[in-house]
Amino acid sequence: MKIRIFGIITFFLFTVNCFANDFGKLESYIPKSGVVKVDVMILGAPLDIQEIGSRMQLEIQSKPEWFKSYISDAVPGEPLAYHSNFGISEDEYKHFLNGVNSKMSLVKKAEANISVTYNDQGSVIISGLPAKKPHDKIVYDVKLDTINVGLNSLNKFSEINQDNKDSATGRWNGKQWMYQNLVSKGDFTSIKFAIGKMLDLKKNIIYYDVNMAIDGSPEKLGYILLFNPI
Repeated sequence: MKIRIFGIITFFLFTVNCFANDFGKLESYIPKSGVVKVDVMILGAPLDIQEIGSRMQLEIQSKPEWFKSYISDAVPGEPLAYHSNFGISEDEYKHFLNGVNSKMSLVKKAEANISVTYNDQGSVIISGLPAKKPHDKIVYDVKLDTINVGLNSLNKFSEINQDNKDSATGRWNGKQWMYQNLVSKGDFTSIKFAIGKMLDLKKNIIYYDVNMAIDGSPEKLGYILLFNPI
């Protein structure tokens, strides 16, 4: 009798454990539970280009009358000729122009900790995402294979195979879920959540993008998170 009870208990624990470990399509991208340290990235010019631009902007703001007069002779569509009043060297200005005209790259904005949990309904919860509610948390329903953000269900699934090594993210592959609701040009919602593995940087990536307009008021939200593979 004791052997039979022990066998039932062992089977029950094994079944629960298997169920708890079912992360569906997220399986190979995130840990089963715990806190994950991530780098919060944005698309922008490289940091040195931003630093030069910031110094130049401060100098120009301190000389508003001069700058107004200076740009009056500017040729439309052409960059401004260098001037020492920019507060940077001529070489820095050339580097700045080359940088702003080149491709965008991933720029680290901050570090953050996100939390991964699994609830009693069989869903994976990723919380602590760097955005305001309800975009600070996603709930992945493993059985239905949908990502839920607030009241929106991202139920359009696709595979990602980004093979352009010259893109801002480089080459990566993974999974994407999307929600779209278009009522009119002034009333629409588009939400994308993607997760995958970067092939060149050897990092895992989470990509989140929101484009929406309510009563004609547009709103855009987006971020990219990079973290070490599990």
